Amino acid sequence: MDTYRLLINGELVDSDRWLEVINPAIEERLALCPRASERQADMAVKSAKAAFDTWSQTPLGERRALLVKLADALQKEAPALARLLTQEQG
Repeated sequence: MDTYRLLINGELVDSDRWLEVINPAIEERLALCPRASERQADMAVKSAKAAFDTWSQTPLGERRALLVKLADALQKEAPALARLLTQEQG
């Protein structure tokens, strides 16, 4: 079973609250996902707003290259993501 963490301000952080993700087809726990507290959600929003200023000043070509790199990484993990989503939905 996988346990996930929150990504806030570029750091993976734990949560005090967790959500069990159940595979409904076999009624077994698939993963534990963090549930952000109000404070953590506020920190994430504040961090995203601060990052936007830098991101918006990043040259278009550099932003494009970063997004292509992200798309490539997601494509590489597509089979694992598909399997996880299928298990989550049963």
